[in-house]
Amino acid sequence: MTVATLDATIQQVLLETASTGGSTASPTGFKVPESGYMVGGLTPSLIFGSDLLDGAAHREVAEERIFNWLRKHPAMIMNPNIYLGGWIDNFYGMVYIDLSEWMQHKDAAIDRARTLGEIAIWDLAEGKEIRV
Repeated sequence: MTVATLDATIQQVLLETASTGGSTASPTGFKVPESGYMVGGLTPSLIFGSDLLDGAAHREVAEERIFNWLRKHPAMIMNPNIYLGGWIDNFYGMVYIDLSEWMQHKDAAIDRARTLGEIAIWDLAEGKEIRV
């Protein structure tokens, strides 16, 4: 993983989250799997106002916040099964940035989510959450 790869991942997550409401990307530059399940809750989320998605200057502030947050988790961002994700809570106008673990099997993902205190996992193939 290089700083350039990490910067590109952060930029991708912010741009896709701003345009679609959510995004997942690999800090190590790997392609996001098309199937399996994402389980969050590995670290506390980074949360900031969705106004930081508006315009390049604001996104630079968000990029710096995410980069500094990721520096606190170096072992995780080197793991090829860990992905950076973002989503917008439109009700409160907040952006949530998380590190998520990719798991191949649904039952194992649900067990892991319960252990971590998560309320849902993300089904990559179906593009939807599964409440646990």
